[in-house]
Amino acid sequence: MNLALFGGSFDPPHIGHQKIVALALEKLKLDLLIIMPAFINPFKEATLFDPKTRLRFSERAFGKFAKVRIMDRELLKKDKSYTIDTVRFLKSCFKPEKFYLLLGEDNLKGLSLWKEYESLKKLVTFVVFGRKGYTKCEIDSKFIYIDMDEDISSTKIRKYLEGIKKDLWEEEVLKPLGEKMNYLESIKTILEDKKASNIEVIDLKDKDYISDYVVVATSMAGKHAESLLNYLKDDLKPKGVKFYAVDDSNSDWIIADLGEIIVHILTEEYRNKYQLEDFLKEEFLTRK
Repeated sequence: MNLALFGGSFDPPHIGHQKIVALALEKLKLDLLIIMPAFINPFKEATLFDPKTRLRFSERAFGKFAKVRIMDRELLKKDKSYTIDTVRFLKSCFKPEKFYLLLGEDNLKGLSLWKEYESLKKLVTFVVFGRKGYTKCEIDSKFIYIDMDEDISSTKIRKYLEGIKKDLWEEEVLKPLGEKMNYLESIKTILEDKKASNIEVIDLKDKDYISDYVVVATSMAGKHAESLLNYLKDDLKPKGVKFYAVDDSNSDWIIADLGEIIVHILTEEYRNKYQLEDFLKEEFLTRK
C-alpha cells in the first residue's frame, strides 16, 4: 500500500493544510493518509488550543476526505512526540510499500535537527509542499517537491485571534475551513474507485454560475452511471451532504445537484456529443 503521514500541532488547522491533503491524495496515489496531531511539538513549549480542541478542529478540517484517517496516538501520550517513533509504529502496523512524510516548506530549515533524521530519511520519502512567501531552497534530491501557492499559516491565524474575544475563537477558526474541498475530493475518489473515467473538476467560484464547482465524469454504458450515483449517495449522505436535486431519467446523462457542487455523469457518446466542459469553460472562464 501507499501510505502518507501528515503530522503537526494543527494549532489550528487551516485551508493550507487541507490543500496539502488534497494535493497529496491526487499526486501520490495514496491508499491511506494519516493525520497525526501532536500533543506538543518538540521545538515548541505550548499550544494555543488544548489537545481536545485541536483534535476536533482536525476532524472538521480533514474528516470528509476519502482515504484519510485522523489518529490521536500522539495526543494520548501527553508528552513530546518524535516523528521517527511514529513512523516506526505506523510501518509496523501497515507495512506500506511506499511511505511518504508530508511537510510544509517552512519545516525544512530545522529538519536536520529532528530526532534520528538520517534514519528517518531511510524509512520515508519526504514530500515538501512549497509555500507562498518562501524562497524555494535547495532540498535533498530524493525529496519530492510540490508547489503550492498559499499564503496562510497557523502562526498568522494565532496572531489574528489575539485581537478577538476568546469566546469567538472557535467560530473564527472553523468558519473558513468549509467542507466543499473535502466533498470534492471524496466525489473524485469515489468516481475513480468505481471505474468512472476522465474526471474533471471545473472551478466556477466568483463566476456568474449556479454552483461553485462542476464535476464531469464519463461512465460506461448500461447501468454504470446509476451505480455511480448510488455510490455517491451511500458515501456522502451519511456525512451530511444534501442531494438537493437529481435527474436520473436518462442513464446516458445523470445530474446531481449538491448545492455548491454539481455532478454530471455522462456516457462517452453523450460527453462527446454535448461537450459540456468545453461549453462551461468557454462561457464562464475564457469569455471576458
